[in-house]
Amino acid sequence: MTDRVICEQIVIDESVLSLICEQARKDYPEEGCGLLFEKDGIIEDAVPIRNSAGTCDASSRYLMDPKEVYEAERSREKEGLYTAGVYHSHPDLPAVLSGEDERLMIPEQVYVIISVNVREIQEINAFIKPLDTMTAVRLEIKDVR
Repeated sequence: MTDRVICEQIVIDESVLSLICEQARKDYPEEGCGLLFEKDGIIEDAVPIRNSAGTCDASSRYLMDPKEVYEAERSREKEGLYTAGVYHSHPDLPAVLSGEDERLMIPEQVYVIISVNVREIQEINAFIKPLDTMTAVRLEIKDVR
């Protein structure tokens, strides 16, 4: 795994963080997942996407239907919001990137991982994969509404 150094900051609306944490608790023991949307550098919205990994894999991985992703992106673009990245939960595991997470990450996108254990949130971390390395980022929570 790549060394992670906090060197950037991501700003996320407090209500968005509440939404994705609630989904992580609701979907436990499976991974919950969805898309993050930003405007002017602030993550202002999240859209839950059904984890279609299947019952055998859904507790250890997530898979988002490309059609659902497309529809979410299209509807948010009409509102002036753009895809910032992805979020997903790690049931009973730390909120760190797995090898699979690192392999599938799209450079320059934000990845928020929520650790959930017995329906309680344990930790939340955010990561960005620059074009050449992996960077952990500080997640600032604000009420922007």
